[in-house]
Amino acid sequence: MKKIAILIVVFLFAFIFFALLKTPAAVALNLASPHLPKDLQIGLASGSIWQGRIMQLRYQGEQINNLNWDVSGWALFTGQLKGNLKFGDVRNTDEMSGR
Repeated sequence: MKKIAILIVVFLFAFIFFALLKTPAAVALNLASPHLPKDLQIGLASGSIWQGRIMQLRYQGEQINNLNWDVSGWALFTGQLKGNLKFGDVRNTDEMSGR
């Protein structure tokens, strides 16, 4: 009986771990939408919460296109947030861009 309980606990931890690892960005944004500012407009999101892309983001009259992110999951275990954020097109001077 003890072995079965240990297997159930291991299975639950593995399920939660892989569910967080593979969570789509669109699902995470949908869950976070009640906590985001009302005038924030988010376009189509793709990828996961660790590596993803938002086609268009608009807030208080400012628009950002092609927002890409890459978050290091291993750094979160050490209590640090590390990642890369890129947005816009450097070649297009009409839109905002950066890293």
